[in-house]
Amino acid sequence: MIEYSYSLHALMRIKKREIKSEWIENTINSPDEIVYLEGTEVVCFLGIINDCNKKCLKVVVNIISKTIITIHFDRKWKRRIENENKNRQWRERSLY
Repeated sequence: MIEYSYSLHALMRIKKREIKSEWIENTINSPDEIVYLEGTEVVCFLGIINDCNKKCLKVVVNIISKTIITIHFDRKWKRRIENENKNRQWRERSLY
């Protein structure tokens, strides 16, 4: 497992948003989606946190310095995933 350091900003967000370290680790180690920001050293790891009312956690990491830049719950991504799941269920039902 890779060791990451935390920016001061990330540490403040963790405290303010009451984000557990295990949520961060799980999101980085087993993300539901990874977004590479083209032309940068930044990668976003996204994961659904079942222990937190299925909120989506977004962990933004500089992969060169191995620094977690920021962390927040991402409502847009969660809505997109929920919509995709609804559409998939609708398509599956229409097949029968």
